[in-house]
Amino acid sequence: MKRYVVPDLYVEIMLSDRLYDLVGGLNARGQLRVWNNIAKSAMSEELVKHHKRRIPGHFKRGAASKYGYMRRTDKYQQIKFKIWRSETDLVKTGRTRLFITAGRQIRIVGGASSSRTWGAIIGQLVMRLPFPGTRENPLSKGVSINQMKKEITATTDEERSDMQFGFLDRVQQKFAKFEGGQRMFYRSK
Repeated sequence: MKRYVVPDLYVEIMLSDRLYDLVGGLNARGQLRVWNNIAKSAMSEELVKHHKRRIPGHFKRGAASKYGYMRRTDKYQQIKFKIWRSETDLVKTGRTRLFITAGRQIRIVGGASSSRTWGAIIGQLVMRLPFPGTRENPLSKGVSINQMKKEITATTDEERSDMQFGFLDRVQQKFAKFEGGQRMFYRSK
């Protein structure tokens, strides 16, 4: 079965001076590598957490008011309930919810010395739809596929703040556990 991409959720976090200080100024190339590995790992973990804990909330009853979903008409809601027994926005049979919550792809770009991202770490959460994302009916007055995509990737200010602080906490925890490069030397007698 073909899967179609939902607009990616991008999370961009600028690296603060406080975090740079954790590795002593990031002068040496080895320190930059350590910083980038830890920051990318922390961003990846935070996006996995977002996908597991926050994305399923988009398919629950209270999500329309929380994320600002476009209003569905009363007639549409009545027909949807009559046929599919669903009162939740974005859910008819549950197939879309299953596809979105079951699979994810994470891409991380950037780093402390990246000229392309100006020292930012950018995380990208890719989710897929079970139907073509270009399937649009110009005569339809209801919610379009593009509107559904926006609703699925919507985040609140509180969620964005949680992601930022979660990232910072993870970075600090990883630096606290970091013991530096360890090499094993073997000698023959």
